[in-house]
Amino acid sequence: MILLNTDLKKILYILFITLFFFLTFFQLEAQSVDTLGIVTIDNVIQVKPDTIMFDLRLKRSSDKWDRFANCTFEISISDTSFPIHPDSCTIEYIPGSSEFKLATFSGGGQLPVTDYYITANVYPGRISITMAGPEEYVFAQPIPTDTTILIGQFMLASKSIGKMIPKAFSWLNPQYYYQACAYKISKDSLLAPSVVKYHENDNVEMDDGMFNTVSYRIDSTPEPEFILDSFVVEYAGKKRVHIWWSTKKEAYNLGFVLQRALMGPWVSDTNDSAIWQTIARFDGPSDLEKGLIGLGTKSPGKRYDYSFDTVKYRSADYCYRLYYVNFFSDSLRYLAQGCTHIPNAVITKAHPYPNPFNDQTTIEVFLEDNVMLSATVYDAKGRELEKLKNEKGEMITGIETSVGTHKYNFKASQYASQGLYDVIFIAYPIEDPSIEISRAVVKLQLIR
Repeated sequence: MILLNTDLKKILYILFITLFFFLTFFQLEAQSVDTLGIVTIDNVIQVKPDTIMFDLRLKRSSDKWDRFANCTFEISISDTSFPIHPDSCTIEYIPGSSEFKLATFSGGGQLPVTDYYITANVYPGRISITMAGPEEYVFAQPIPTDTTILIGQFMLASKSIGKMIPKAFSWLNPQYYYQACAYKISKDSLLAPSVVKYHENDNVEMDDGMFNTVSYRIDSTPEPEFILDSFVVEYAGKKRVHIWWSTKKEAYNLGFVLQRALMGPWVSDTNDSAIWQTIARFDGPSDLEKGLIGLGTKSPGKRYDYSFDTVKYRSADYCYRLYYVNFFSDSLRYLAQGCTHIPNAVITKAHPYPNPFNDQTTIEVFLEDNVMLSATVYDAKGRELEKLKNEKGEMITGIETSVGTHKYNFKASQYASQGLYDVIFIAYPIEDPSIEISRAVVKLQLIR
């Protein structure tokens, strides 16, 4: 047995303690991996059967960095029914969607000076999205801790119209090979201040394969909903019906379909008794029908205007139903129903106020159709005194007047101090022999 001298024992003891602490520290560090960032694909929306829109977001989840440098992300679709290839699809960044300050990418290898560039490309088997940032730390964009920032919105579209792209994104693995995300830091985190590991303008990879990593996620997106804001059916004159509606949100909408039914005493239930006919489809041949093409999946929605549907009968009620076609099932989805009455009479109201009057009065007339209107004032002996004038100052002598309420003034200051007057309104039909000439007599009394 060989005895060690005291100095050698001390040296071995120090080495043992150092090795112990080193192994302990290394083990603790190996067990504690810090997630510096979280990159997420979310808000995945099937805009059209052949188009998908999605958001790409970055969250700073550590205090080890403060400014973002650059990134490259490689994405694919796990559903092999749709191959990712430059011949099959395109990827585009949606301008104005990023929360980073972007410059226009001019091509070439030159890096941006004060802003960022975003490029998106399709390669065989993968979608590549790259963001290049400023070289200098001072121009790099700071991101507060626990803050999520939108890198951008992107549109993936099939080159074959109608070819369905499945909502099945996946991150390419291995992560260390395909994904990259870097930051800049004004000072490194080494304990020894005299030893510089990172300079201010260096790009530092977040995933170092040891103590720091990045989490790549794909969030589930709630199913979009279709919200109809309004549906209006109104008579517009000349046996025409004006139909319009507005949407707040649309989901999977290829386009709208309008159906019409004539109501009558034989109709006891609009679902069973009425005979519904399709009068317009979004894929119909007319220009009016082309305005019924839907937005796919989009928020907010828009207003749609169908002007006009011409009907056959007067003194009848017509009802309209609005549907949309879901592009997943190609089925009709019911939205709303509205009805309107097609009048037979033309002048349904002619009311003066005040009456009696001492200087002038206003006559309110309601027309249920577009007509050629005349309005003449007679005295008690039947003598013609004047023609009333409309709001434009035109004498009402066979002037085309639209459906709705109209007001006309009669001023009697130039006539007798008191007396009785008749105002006779005559409405002539416009291009509709089914309407007889309509008359309304308004009796006025002047008192002073």
